[in-house]
Amino acid sequence: MNFYETVVILQDSSLQSIETAVEECKNILLSMGAKLVRYEDWGARNFAYPIKRNKRGHYIALLSEADPAAITELERQFKIKDNILRFLTLRLKKINSKASILAVKPVTSTNKTEEKQEA
Repeated sequence: MNFYETVVILQDSSLQSIETAVEECKNILLSMGAKLVRYEDWGARNFAYPIKRNKRGHYIALLSEADPAAITELERQFKIKDNILRFLTLRLKKINSKASILAVKPVTSTNKTEEKQEA
């Protein structure tokens, strides 16, 4: 079994449709005998250029331990689905135990003002 990181860009639509797409991805991996190590929701972000006439997309990261056949099936399913704009799968030597920088929530301006008032 190898370690993989798959980043998926979904059309920025309702939260329910995004959760459904994520559950489908998890089910595909689990049905092929893979182990989902971590799932990260990176949120909606603007694109530098339109992708399939979309200016915004929702980013998801799936870190898994799987056989190459499971990843091949997952990518085949990605190509069929209309709500997936782009995807990229990378093979890793090991999975980092920390959450990625994009998964960490940024400090908002309201939190900064609250911190200044407390000091």
